[in-house]
Amino acid sequence: MEQRNELYFTTGEFAEILGVKKHTLFHYDEIGLFSPAVKEENGYRYYFVWQMDAFEVIRALQRLGMPLGEIKAYMQERSPGLFLKMMDQQERQIDQEIKRLRSMKQFIRHEKQNVQEALDVRLDEPYLVRREECWLLLSDVKGREERKLAEEIAQHVRLWEQYRVTQSAVGTICLGQDLDQGKYNRYVCVYSRITRPVAGLKT
Repeated sequence: MEQRNELYFTTGEFAEILGVKKHTLFHYDEIGLFSPAVKEENGYRYYFVWQMDAFEVIRALQRLGMPLGEIKAYMQERSPGLFLKMMDQQERQIDQEIKRLRSMKQFIRHEKQNVQEALDVRLDEPYLVRREECWLLLSDVKGREERKLAEEIAQHVRLWEQYRVTQSAVGTICLGQDLDQGKYNRYVCVYSRITRPVAGLKT
């Protein structure tokens, strides 16, 4: 390799230049994702200078969250058309993740508000609080025993997880006449706040 020293790097040199560990390069070679340009019989491995471009492509795709298997498939058949198709797919996944994170942030904000208000309330008597108008996902409560109620709440949570319309705590709804009689644990519905109505669901 003496005549190639200026254009080729050992595994250690290549890893240092790119800011990665040698183990990463070994692993990429093992799975067929990124291999040295030269493998000599004595075990020495050399990377060609222009391989840095391919490695940076791999690293950029990893930052987008792509699995190594998908990156390998792309690197084997790189083309502008395939790249655009792949980026469209990644953009859709990122949009879904942004939507999920916004829902989580909204959940955190609501729960912080609920806890803060709970710190200031009296626990020995009911009281009314005015809320802004919003959509609620409702599930009827048929059972009276705690076990049955817990099962129905769990079914309610699975429902909004299925439709991904909310990330909210579960509340309960009582009839006014029951509250007037001091029956505070007789529930007719459980609910969660939702961001939009969904066809086929009770809101």
